[in-house]
Amino acid sequence: MDKATKYALQLRVIAQESYPNVDRHSFLVEKLRLLIQQLKQSIHHLKQLDDAMIQLAQQLDYFENIHSIPGIGKLSTAM
Repeated sequence: MDKATKYALQLRVIAQESYPNVDRHSFLVEKLRLLIQQLKQSIHHLKQLDDAMIQLAQQLDYFENIHSIPGIGKLSTAM
């Protein structure tokens, strides 16, 4: 399960637990749905940017040298 899905599920649980206090069609519920959707889109977009950055960095000569250091991942190497 990716980070976005995990956050969305947590927010959904919070919304369901507060549901008896808030009408299902309340603007607050709709706002929460929109925030969940935006969060998922933002995390997905960041993942795409990370992947693109890694692909670009892998073209550099020193990428594998730095990546071979224990504890240094691809994303850290790309930065």
